[in-house]
Amino acid sequence: MCGKCVKACYRGALKQYGMKKTAAEVMREVSRDKSLFEKSGGGMTLSGGEALFQPQFAEALLTLARENGIRTAVETSLNVPEKTVREVLPLLDHIMFDVKCLDDAVHKEYTGVSADQIRRNIQIVGESGISAQPRMPFIPGVNDTEDNLKNTADFLLEAGFTSIELMPFHKFASGKYDGLGWKYNVDDLRVPTHDDTERARLFIQKTGLNCLISV
Repeated sequence: MCGKCVKACYRGALKQYGMKKTAAEVMREVSRDKSLFEKSGGGMTLSGGEALFQPQFAEALLTLARENGIRTAVETSLNVPEKTVREVLPLLDHIMFDVKCLDDAVHKEYTGVSADQIRRNIQIVGESGISAQPRMPFIPGVNDTEDNLKNTADFLLEAGFTSIELMPFHKFASGKYDGLGWKYNVDDLRVPTHDDTERARLFIQKTGLNCLISV
């Protein structure tokens, strides 16, 4: 394993970060900032990768946060079993989730998986009434068509959501791929301009769904 790590090491940097910890050990670290959370209204956010790919650990950590009076949130693709979503929702104050593309053929082409599970989980989140923010990684030529924008907006409105956040695609990771000698498979995709995102925002607004643009 060490040999594989060395071969994949970015620019030959051999220092390893990360360690195994129990949920209780992580919570002890998080709890050090509890006073800051209380003053700012913040809390603990699980992100990744996909935090819900480790459902037992996520549930244990969220439970401990609840017991310690710490607000909780998660960033997720929602491409996880419905059981996982139903189990963690009662332990969350807020959830941020991706709506990449509801066109199943396009979703499979770019992610390798169907959007069916994600659609079902979005409906579960909507039914829960939890504070939530749908977010779309916005990519010209992939999910920026008026059909997809309208279908996404209509689906979210029907599921009980009031807004979506557009996250313009960027290529910040390309340098890391170059350093590792890996092919950057999305290099042919176009970074959206301000006009691209503004056009999409105005179009979505007309459907009745509020649209934000992340910066």
